[in-house]
Amino acid sequence: MKKLLLVLLIAAVMVMSLGTVLEALSGISVYLGDTLLAPAQTLFGAILVGTVFVLLGALLAISVFSVICIVLASVFVALLVAGIGAAWPVLLIALVAYLIIRDKKTVQGC
Repeated sequence: MKKLLLVLLIAAVMVMSLGTVLEALSGISVYLGDTLLAPAQTLFGAILVGTVFVLLGALLAISVFSVICIVLASVFVALLVAGIGAAWPVLLIALVAYLIIRDKKTVQGC
């Protein structure tokens, strides 16, 4: 538990210092209404916006991939149904011919 608190404290100090350095070097100040946001709030806001964009991109990529998979599965099923629909007479004749021509094994009694 002590290590977790130490890690959180170090992360908070790093965020505060990086936010201050970023504001000092770039000169970018973020205002929300008439209020100037602190460097840490600006950094948290940028991280939040970046996270939202990454999640939206992942959602879009997953949805496009799933649509492609559904379309390919539908095309496969349609071709399968069309092939069976066109070839059922040939399959039926082949099945009947097999049943007539096959070797009939006799079962010998005890």
